Amino acid sequence: MKHLFLAALLSFVSLTAHSVPTRRTNGSVSFKQNFCACNDQRSVLVSRRGCEAFCLEKETYGLDILYFELKLGRKAIAQGFRNVTDWCTMVLNNNTNPHCVLEVRSISGREAPISFSLIPNGNFFQANIATLATNKTYVLNLKELTSGAKSDAILIQKRRTR
Repeated sequence: MKHLFLAALLSFVSLTAHSVPTRRTNGSVSFKQNFCACNDQRSVLVSRRGCEAFCLEKETYGLDILYFELKLGRKAIAQGFRNVTDWCTMVLNNNTNPHCVLEVRSISGREAPISFSLIPNGNFFQANIATLATNKTYVLNLKELTSGAKSDAILIQKRRTR
């Protein structure tokens, strides 16, 4: 009986223990395609179906706010990351101050990166994209600054709302 208990305990420990990540890799985080950008109950993105209804519930106080969701890929999960916040903030290999931003590129080249935050009690993130021009196309990807690792990218174009 004692051996059975120990065997069960050891199998539980091996199932619940996870490895400690040692590095971040490109492409191990990706955007879900349910992103929208709103300005006071109105969608500010060109060609995003479903955003009009989504934005009806969003008060942004005059700011253009991008709402997006990210997911970890199998590789990141296998490396030991539990969620995207871990991927962006966990200190690895003595790299201090890990931090993620949205990297922004346009036809003109790289633009200033954009900070973002997790929406409390949810899986969505939000970023103020008011500095991005209207009628200009941008490619956004998540970038962790200490490692340089990047996610896949999304394409957005803002439109005038008023």
